[in-house]
Amino acid sequence: MELSCSVCSELYDPSAHVVTTRCGHMFHNDCIITWLERSQTCPACRSECIATGLVKVHFNVTAHLEACTTKLVQKMDNLTLKLEEQAKTLKQMEEKSTKCREEQTIARQTLQDELDNITLKLDAQTETLQKIEKRTGKCKEKQNIMEETLQILLDEVRTQSTVIRDLEDKMDECTVGLGDFLTNMFDTSN
Repeated sequence: MELSCSVCSELYDPSAHVVTTRCGHMFHNDCIITWLERSQTCPACRSECIATGLVKVHFNVTAHLEACTTKLVQKMDNLTLKLEEQAKTLKQMEEKSTKCREEQTIARQTLQDELDNITLKLDAQTETLQKIEKRTGKCKEKQNIMEETLQILLDEVRTQSTVIRDLEDKMDECTVGLGDFLTNMFDTSN
């Protein structure tokens, strides 16, 4: 059982100077003397009280100390067991945490390796694409030159076709003229 002074609210120490009033309430001697200098009543029940009426209390705490010690030892054992269980749980959690960190490191490295691989492939594809674009550009230039050349050749063919038609027309005229000439010439010789 734990008892406390109602003036200061502190527990009674077995070696403390404790007194009771006539009404039966207990206080530290210094606490009640200070109280009685201001008021001549009991702090607990307000009965009339004077300093000369205080009686010293003597505690027999041996049995109580042994019981308290036993309880404290049991509490300490329980707390030690809980502490050991928590330390074990903490160790397990630290091991899991370390394992997770290791797995994260491996996963991070794997992802970094894959990213590096993809970056290399992307760089290679970009380089290939640039080469293709360069070749395409050259092909377009050649195509433009070929189209211009083809246009020039088509224009030349049209011009030649016109010249050939003109020549055919002149040949037809010449043939007709030659036929007339030959007809006339044979007609005159006969």
